[in-house]
Amino acid sequence: IKDFRDLDRGVDKWGTIQLIKSKQSMSGANAWMLMCSILIASIGLNLDSEAVIIGGMLISPLMSPILGIGLGVAINDKDALLHATMHFGAAILIALIFSALYFWLIPLDEFTEQIEARTKPTFLDILIGVFGGVAGIVSFARKDISTTIPGVAIATALMPPLCVTGFGLANGNWDVATKSFYLFFLNSFFVAFATYIVLRYLKFPYKEYASRKERFLNMIKVLIFSIVVIIPSIIIFINVYKDYVRDDRIRKFIEVYIGDNQIFLDNYTLMPRTDTSDVLYLKVYGEAINDTQIPRFEKALDSLGVRNVNVAIIPTSEIQLKKVEQLETELSEVGDKLNEQIAQLKNE
Repeated sequence: IKDFRDLDRGVDKWGTIQLIKSKQSMSGANAWMLMCSILIASIGLNLDSEAVIIGGMLISPLMSPILGIGLGVAINDKDALLHATMHFGAAILIALIFSALYFWLIPLDEFTEQIEARTKPTFLDILIGVFGGVAGIVSFARKDISTTIPGVAIATALMPPLCVTGFGLANGNWDVATKSFYLFFLNSFFVAFATYIVLRYLKFPYKEYASRKERFLNMIKVLIFSIVVIIPSIIIFINVYKDYVRDDRIRKFIEVYIGDNQIFLDNYTLMPRTDTSDVLYLKVYGEAINDTQIPRFEKALDSLGVRNVNVAIIPTSEIQLKKVEQLETELSEVGDKLNEQIAQLKNE
């Protein structure tokens, strides 16, 4: 257990401080790398390509100023904190300008799945930020495992939410812009917070506070700010979890109460109404699923805990090859069974 807890071995404390300070600057090569990573990530979001987005994250230098902020607080170095904060702000400004400019100039404004995924920050993103921050600062402190930094950059996913904020600004969508920026800020804050915790655990040298009261007040400020940042993510997480439970119950309803007739179900979607109830639209082929079953369906949904949901059935004449193949398979199986039964009757 003692060996497991031992992070001191191989840690160069003064070297780590100098390394973080030297890499956090958002000028020169770092600025160019940041611009390239922004544009690559933005293209990946536009193309809905996870591989391209990961490429943008791999070359992003955004982690360094965030670690610098955590370092400044941990060692009580106000100049280092100010320097890191300024470069972090410059990085955000560069990212927003170039991503917004890209999405404004490129006519492809589709709201892809990769963009949508960066507009749902939850409490779980806090854990990603914390563990990513721990891995990041340990990697900086121990040069022999610094190869983990690219993995940390991918895991914490700092760049894509910032690019999505640029997408929101370019399209005048403030809901997307604010939610994605909150996700970016949430991850960034807890990367810095984890850095602060690890450096204090490793007892990095720090400037003494003028008094114990000043040190206590500083800790209180960090704690209060952390709680303020966490609260919205908890609320969002609760809503996301409720949506997940509801969607899971609707899937169960489809499996149990529509059952074998699923082959006639083209698609379904739950749409919110302006009043207190929602509508579950069932897009169907033929008459196997029809309006006479609506009362039974609504009662079944209610019994599964999906309250205040009305069912609407929409007939469709669209032909999808997958559905045709599925129907042919089902008919072939039915035909085989009938032939078997006929053969048995003849033998009897």
